[in-house]
Amino acid sequence: MCESTFTINSITHAYYFGGIFGSLFTARIPDLYGKKVPFVALLAAQLPCYIGLVCSRSLLLSVVLSLLMGIVNAGIYNGGYINVCEYVHSPFKIHVCTLLLVMDNFTVVLVCLYFKYVSRYWLWFQILGILMNAVALVGILMIPESPEYLYSFYRFDECRAVLQRIAQWNNRAFPEHLEFDVEADLKNIIFVERVAVADSPKSYRVSIEKKEKHQQSIKIQRSIKAGLKEFVASPEPLVRNLLISLPIWAIVLMIYQINAYYDNYFPGDSYENLMYITLVEFVGYIVADLLFERVGRRAAAKLYCLGFSISLICSLGILFNNDEVHPYLDLTFTYCCKFGIAIAFQAAFWATNVLFPIIFASTTFGLCDMMGTISCFFSVDVYTLPNDNTQ
Repeated sequence: MCESTFTINSITHAYYFGGIFGSLFTARIPDLYGKKVPFVALLAAQLPCYIGLVCSRSLLLSVVLSLLMGIVNAGIYNGGYINVCEYVHSPFKIHVCTLLLVMDNFTVVLVCLYFKYVSRYWLWFQILGILMNAVALVGILMIPESPEYLYSFYRFDECRAVLQRIAQWNNRAFPEHLEFDVEADLKNIIFVERVAVADSPKSYRVSIEKKEKHQQSIKIQRSIKAGLKEFVASPEPLVRNLLISLPIWAIVLMIYQINAYYDNYFPGDSYENLMYITLVEFVGYIVADLLFERVGRRAAAKLYCLGFSISLICSLGILFNNDEVHPYLDLTFTYCCKFGIAIAFQAAFWATNVLFPIIFASTTFGLCDMMGTISCFFSVDVYTLPNDNTQ
C-alpha cells in the first residue's frame, strides 16, 4: 500500500533536519578528540536506530528515529570521508573521494536491482543493510587512529605506532628510527633556547616563533574557543574559503536532489530510469577523477565551473523544452545535467578537503555538509510539488 506524500515527507524532513543538526554539532568533535572514537560511537548509535526504524509501525516513532538517524549519519559520512582521506598520501585522496561517491551511489543500483529482479518485499533488503552496519562497526574497530590527526597534535609516538602498523599491513619496510620534522623542530627549539641565545639571536627569534606556533596548536586541541579564534585569525584565507564553499555546497546539492527525482516523471519502469541515471552519475565521477590531474592548478575550481556550467545549461534545457513534443531531448538534458552536477559535486568534495588544514578538516566539512543538507531539506518540497497525494 502506498503512503501519502505527507507521511513520506515528514520522515524525509526529519532525517534531513537531523542531518543539519548532526553536521553542526558533531563535526567539531573528531577534530578535537580523534577521528576513530567518534566514528565508532556514531556507527554503534546508528545500529539500534536502524533496527528500530525497520520495526516501527508508528509514524511518530518513525519520525523520531529518522531524526536520530540523520544526526548520526551526518557524523558517519563526515567521519568516513575525512578518516579514510587521512590514511593515504595526497595524490590518492582524489581517488578516495571518487571511490566514496561511487560506492555511496552503488546502493541506489542495488536497491533498483533488488526491487526489480529479486523481490518487492522491502524487509530482506533492510536486514541486509543492518548486517552491513554491524560489519562496518566491527571493521572500524580493527582500524587505527588517523596518523595525520596524531601528527597534527604532536602525538608522535602514537603516530609512529600507527604508521608502523600500516606498513606491516601493506608488507612494507618501516624506518627503525623515524623522526618527524615537527618533532625535530621542537628539539631544536629547546636546544636554541638553552645554548644559542647569545650566539645566534636570529635563530633564537625563529625558535620563539616556532614555539608559539606549536603552543597555539596545542591550545586549539584543548579549546573550541581557541580553535575558532585561530581559524578566524589564520594568515591563510580560511574564512574566505569557507564563505565560498558554503553556498557552493548548497547550490550543488539542491540541483543534485531535484535532478535525482526528476526521473520519476519519465515514462516506463521507475527502477530502470533511476538505475540508468545513477550510472550516468558514476561516469561523471570517473571522468572528473581522470581530468583532475590534467587540468593543472586549481583543478577543483576549474572542474566545479565545468560541471556546474553543464548542469545549468541542461537545467535550462529541461525548463524550456516541451517534453510532450521532444521527450527524448528532455531525457538527454536530464542525463547531461546529472553528468555535470556529479562533476561539480565531486569538485566540491575535493575543495573542502584541500582548502582547510587537518585540525579543521572535520569541522569545515561538517559546516559545508550542513548547508548542503539544508538544501536537501527544502528540495523535498520542490520535487514533490506536482505529485498527487500518493507516491
